[in-house]
Amino acid sequence: MMKHTSQKEELLHMLNEIYDQLEELDAALETSLSKFRGEMAEEHQQKMIYCESRLANAENRLHETGKKDGRDRKMTGGNDSIKLELGY
Repeated sequence: MMKHTSQKEELLHMLNEIYDQLEELDAALETSLSKFRGEMAEEHQQKMIYCESRLANAENRLHETGKKDGRDRKMTGGNDSIKLELGY
């Protein structure tokens, strides 16, 4: 009977150790994943800023080109309307 009880206690002790290790692992993973999420959010933000900057530059160039084309057309008497055809 005593042997049976000591085996149960030993098993319970082992399970408690496993539980403690899992708790430590959970805390480490949470910290690591939290840091990773922060890094990914920062990287995403930087990419968005870069894309926004490039888009603004492209829009400005397009706007300047449109102004220039508009002046050229006024000087040459060109038609400002554009005709588009859809082809199937």
